[in-house]
Amino acid sequence: MRWKNPDKVEITNWADVLAALPIDAAELAEIRRALFAFSGKIDTLEDVMAKKGVDDDITHARHYSIQTQRDQLRELSTPGKRKG
Repeated sequence: MRWKNPDKVEITNWADVLAALPIDAAELAEIRRALFAFSGKIDTLEDVMAKKGVDDDITHARHYSIQTQRDQLRELSTPGKRKG
């Protein structure tokens, strides 16, 4: 799934995706908490991939993407905080 802003520009950061959603503050806070909690599961993703027989080349190729997603989700613990 790809997220795009009204100008059809792809949004690649979770904080920006959430900011673009037309939802109230209480619902946004709940989504932020749930996504932040999910970030912990990403820590074990590469181990799960290995145990499920995913080829090492694929796991290694996805390493930085996995870490980027984890980091972005962890940043959701603090509203307004994000890397440049």
